[in-house]
Amino acid sequence: MPKKAKRGAIDRKAAVFMRVYIAALLLFSIWIILDQFVIPHDYMEMQQAVFVEWTATIEPSPTPEPATPTPEAASTATASPTPTASPTPTPTPTPAPTFGLSKNCYVNGGVRIEIEKESIEVDGGWVTVTTADVRLDSVSRLKTAFARGVFSTRTSKPSTMARENNAIFAVNGDYCGARDYGYVVRNGVLYRDKVDRGAPLGCIWPDGRMTVVEDQQTVDIEEMVEQGVWQVFSFGPILIDNGEIYRDKTFWMNHYDHHNPRTAIGMIEPNHYLLLVADGRSKYGIGMTIGEMAEYMLNKGVTVAYNLDGGGSTTMYFNDRVINHPCANRDVIEERSVTDILYIEGETD
Repeated sequence: MPKKAKRGAIDRKAAVFMRVYIAALLLFSIWIILDQFVIPHDYMEMQQAVFVEWTATIEPSPTPEPATPTPEAASTATASPTPTASPTPTPTPTPAPTFGLSKNCYVNGGVRIEIEKESIEVDGGWVTVTTADVRLDSVSRLKTAFARGVFSTRTSKPSTMARENNAIFAVNGDYCGARDYGYVVRNGVLYRDKVDRGAPLGCIWPDGRMTVVEDQQTVDIEEMVEQGVWQVFSFGPILIDNGEIYRDKTFWMNHYDHHNPRTAIGMIEPNHYLLLVADGRSKYGIGMTIGEMAEYMLNKGVTVAYNLDGGGSTTMYFNDRVINHPCANRDVIEERSVTDILYIEGETD
């Protein structure tokens, strides 16, 4: 074979080899990219399962947010004696350590908090509901706090107030600083004695009982303070009373029959409470109506329940983080600054 022909055959073989080598290198690179970013693996599925436990993957349509009242000046009044609580034994079905903290449970001395989160179907969509089953040996452990430590129109994020007060658990309160009327008693102290005519009250007493009042103008708030009432909230409506869903003339008025984020407190028995938040106006749920929330709490064994401030204020805090999905700005998940919280102090020992 002539030298030129022989050299040409070698060049062709080299060219074929280079094409095969480049193709193989390209295919290997594509496989590496797919393996890294596209092909699913078991450890990815495990991570997602843990995330889904705390974050619902539902995408209902958001519900319009009602207008938030503009905070006005609030007045203060003289303090009353701190109430004395009657301790109630805390049931312990199995031996438990004196201190325990996990993703969904806190046990320390006279405090037991169990967190439960679930996504349920409601009329028109889905909602993510987070509840805290709270057992206390004394009602004095169920405390309230104001933004920056002062009863006023000042506001702060619930998580900020919770950390400032060493809280292991907290929810938003009734946004009492946004109004200049409606009785306010916090931790046994009377802060406002101006009546909100026709508005209901939610009351917690020294023995751990929770009661509701349909119309606050029918009671003497100073007399209640003398009797040692521990907390008085002025928002509403009443959800449950005497173990039955409460239906008065205002029950289905205004936005009560609409789906919105909700916050509520209920009593199962003295010193045993259920606190609830329902996410809404976001991919985590459309919220609940007042009736849906009342039925849900009744099915949990609640005998008395009262609605607190909701909407963008709805926030639940546990173990140094917010565990629901507040919607202060519609689909943007962030906390709204409010005037007050309801909380339980934690221990570091």
